[in-house]
Amino acid sequence: ERAQRITLATVGEQDEEGGIGYINMASVYESLDQLDKAVDMYDKALQIFLEAFGEMHPRTAIAMMNKGNTLGAMGRYDEALELLERALEIQLQVNGEVHVETGGTYAFTGDIYKRLGQHAKGTGLIKRALGIFRSTVGEDHPHTQWCLNNLS
Repeated sequence: ERAQRITLATVGEQDEEGGIGYINMASVYESLDQLDKAVDMYDKALQIFLEAFGEMHPRTAIAMMNKGNTLGAMGRYDEALELLERALEIQLQVNGEVHVETGGTYAFTGDIYKRLGQHAKGTGLIKRALGIFRSTVGEDHPHTQWCLNNLS
């Protein structure tokens, strides 16, 4: 939190670095299982990225993806799907199909669908993610292994 206060004092509240700092703080809160605080940090990052870059930007999509994944972990599946599906649309347009962030969003979205009992749809999305991860980060990467574990 201290580092983020220093960053914001140095670069300003609406600077890209401030948004990145909020994402980093959200990750820390997630690791501490303080998911409500993590969502708040993702909201702040998302607001900065929307104002700085607009919706059609990779950083905006990453903030949406991360917030959606956290909402899913909280059991807030409808909110999670709305964000994840929008993040995926953006990533497909700005990053393309074969990109690690696109693969991550496919994986997170597939996981939510599986949690909702839509196993065929969820499995299909996770298989797409698996193919992307195999071609971008390799077979031994944790993302690839996550997909394999969730398909077994």
